[in-house]
Amino acid sequence: VSAEGARTEAGVMHDVMLDIETLGVSPGSAIVSIGAVYFGDDGCGAVFYRVIDVLDSLLHGLRVDENTVAWWRQQTPAARAALGANDARRGLGDVLADFGQFLALAERVWSKGPDFDLVLLQAAYGAVKMPLPWKYRDARDVRTILGLSRAWVGATTRATHHHALHD
Repeated sequence: VSAEGARTEAGVMHDVMLDIETLGVSPGSAIVSIGAVYFGDDGCGAVFYRVIDVLDSLLHGLRVDENTVAWWRQQTPAARAALGANDARRGLGDVLADFGQFLALAERVWSKGPDFDLVLLQAAYGAVKMPLPWKYRDARDVRTILGLSRAWVGATTRATHHHALHD
């Protein structure tokens, strides 16, 4: 996985939007999937999407919250299917290493809010004893921009709600 698709005729995209799906809401919770895309004035660029093996996450000390599992059971079949088939899942360390490579050109890492996605990713990187692939000053919050603009860009009809790449 590389950030090569972040290069355009006009230059290099330096912003990445990310989303994660999890089995808990606190730092140290198992991350089920990571979705991310480079973006800039020219539109969207390179895309990253991986499903993480929950058992491997548990072996690294991450946790599963019963309430979140119950919540997932109430989601649409499409959302639950986005958690991936067994053969699509990869080990936590492998996914986080790939994600770190993907972020190689990123100067800003955006999420809806960094107090969730980035904090849980930070705990996961700590669990596998890997350094964070972004600096604290690179974190950006889309929720703030949406609140300031009062403009909500809704999901398209093709998007699956609670799919890390679609969100």
